[in-house]
Amino acid sequence: MWNVSGQRSARACSTTTLCKVPGWKNRFGHTAYGKVVLDEFVKQRKPASKSVDVELEIVDGYMTDAELEKTVAKVCTMVNAESFDPESRKMMGMFTSMCWKDLLIECPNWVKRMKNPTVDFGKLAGLCNARAKEHVKASGQ
Repeated sequence: MWNVSGQRSARACSTTTLCKVPGWKNRFGHTAYGKVVLDEFVKQRKPASKSVDVELEIVDGYMTDAELEKTVAKVCTMVNAESFDPESRKMMGMFTSMCWKDLLIECPNWVKRMKNPTVDFGKLAGLCNARAKEHVKASGQ
């Protein structure tokens, strides 16, 4: 590989070549440098990873019916009620917030399993609340 000044480069497999002109300044008085990128370097970039709905996968995997039933039992115990009342705003609020907190407590598990995914926590919270409300409707409590 040869650099711009015509000398043999020390690294024969260099991916870029830097072009410098000592003492040259542009019209703003700044020294400018040029960079030439080789075609091999451009081709070796990783292809974009497939887009997976990570948030939906987390909610489906960690918010099981058993976990949600356990949360319903916790709410009933905290409110001193015999059964869960979905019409009660207090109970539903406690239920959805406890579901969210339980999902965040499981965070190290799903982060490790999915190898540090990029997660939109706003979307995750919305899916968590939707799953909690869907469970209450389906169980008919």
